[in-house]
Amino acid sequence: MDIKKLINEMTLEEKASLCSGKNLWATKEIERFGIPSITFANGPYGLSKRNCDSYAPVPATCFPTPTALAATWDINLAYSVGKAIGEECLAENVNILFGPAVNIQRSPLSGRNFQYFSEDPVLSGEMGAAFINGIQSEGIGACVKYYIGNNQESHRQNINNIIDEQTLNEIYLSNFERVIKKSNPFAVMVAYNKINGIPCTENDYLLIDILRNRWNFNGLVLSDLYAINSIINSLQAGLDLEFPNSLNNTKQIIEAVLSGTLDSSILDNAIEDILNTISKVIKPVKECECNIYDKEKHNDLAREVAEDSIVLLKNKRNLLPLKKDRLKNRKLAIIGEYAKETRCQGDGNSNVIPIMFENAYDEIVKLVGSSVKIYYEKGYNTSKDSEDDNNTLLAEARKTARTADIVILFVGTPEYYDKEYTDKVNLDLPTDQVKLIKEIGKVQKNLIVVLSNGSPVTISSWTKYADSILETWLPGQAGGGAIAEILFGIANPSGKLPTTFPIQLSDTPTYLDSIDSENNLQYKEGLFVGYRYYDKKI
Repeated sequence: MDIKKLINEMTLEEKASLCSGKNLWATKEIERFGIPSITFANGPYGLSKRNCDSYAPVPATCFPTPTALAATWDINLAYSVGKAIGEECLAENVNILFGPAVNIQRSPLSGRNFQYFSEDPVLSGEMGAAFINGIQSEGIGACVKYYIGNNQESHRQNINNIIDEQTLNEIYLSNFERVIKKSNPFAVMVAYNKINGIPCTENDYLLIDILRNRWNFNGLVLSDLYAINSIINSLQAGLDLEFPNSLNNTKQIIEAVLSGTLDSSILDNAIEDILNTISKVIKPVKECECNIYDKEKHNDLAREVAEDSIVLLKNKRNLLPLKKDRLKNRKLAIIGEYAKETRCQGDGNSNVIPIMFENAYDEIVKLVGSSVKIYYEKGYNTSKDSEDDNNTLLAEARKTARTADIVILFVGTPEYYDKEYTDKVNLDLPTDQVKLIKEIGKVQKNLIVVLSNGSPVTISSWTKYADSILETWLPGQAGGGAIAEILFGIANPSGKLPTTFPIQLSDTPTYLDSIDSENNLQYKEGLFVGYRYYDKKI
């Protein structure tokens, strides 16, 4: 593809049309020049490809969410996960993956923290870079997101984050800089929010001075979905492509060039970035376009990551690991709906439909065989539509726990805690689950609590009732098997926390956050994000 020649031969209308998507998941084609459309898909922890006529994504491997991956502190695993997702992109004819998301977990209340790696920019940048290198090893483009300051879901489309220059550079830009320089992603997605009064999509300081000139990024810069306020201002600030599509903005580009409001060289630069990216990701047509990946192998990788991410928070009297031979003919009670309905991911546009799925209960039964007597109680409701009474469920669980030799209790955050579009209002487990932990702890001296959550929760109100606590995060489709193998010592809980667990919400550095009437939010904690704040405070 002779890009310079193409640009010279294209009409103004054709150029303007390329600066907007074809739909939610593809760019426009120009048939007379043989410029093809390329396909995008979400994918921070697994391919979430949606066809234009269907909201449901195609089945794919659901890997542990990024916070879980970061808990492994293993860049080789991050590379392997990226590579595996790249293989699945090839199989589904996806050219560019929207991922990873490397934003900082500034507040533990953010609903999308499960999609982010850490509160630390070094860990976020290193894991993100390795993930991107894995994706792009397969010839698939990675689009790192969300540049920058998308640290909460509430008001994300109109909030103005006020961040001092040192904090901006050392915390919120540092992770992106590391990713750009270590992995050279094909694309960068720009966030909705404003930084210091200017929308990220119109911020030439961020897009030109820093991203292009300081970091030498030479790839595609595109907007988050419907993030454009002024397409002319965005193009002048260094943005190339608006997503999804807008006929009105295409007309505005044409009018701005004709009137001299927009220099035609700026439009040409954007078209060059778009065409360069298309040329990098389009593959030659083969006899068989159907690529096949090893689903079992990818499931095994998902289990390996889940195992390595699990953190042992407490282990009084060395209750863990359990020994199958010592449990022979003894009673093991498994309590909690999440034992059978294992949480594997959060909620939002990046949801993955798993190609296979393991729950912890079945995997434990499979592992111990018939030699151990296993009893199950639901314990609590996770669905508001359930007709089961929580008090009745608690009473039955307490009765079973009293007669058991060991209890494994599965608890965690509901899906609406870990969700795009909304933030949490507190860090506590649901009250019925906390009550269940306490009641079982009163009648059972061998209590193992298995936690499933996308980001930190408070445990101080109930930790004394548990003998052992495992943090399993949102562990993906193979999480059930990973949990079973950790519980019985087949794998070691070698994960380390990538984010701080506060004793209570009021201890967090962002607790006093307030958005004023003009949607301004001061990042008053400055550099003291996460563990930095606690180190300084102590």
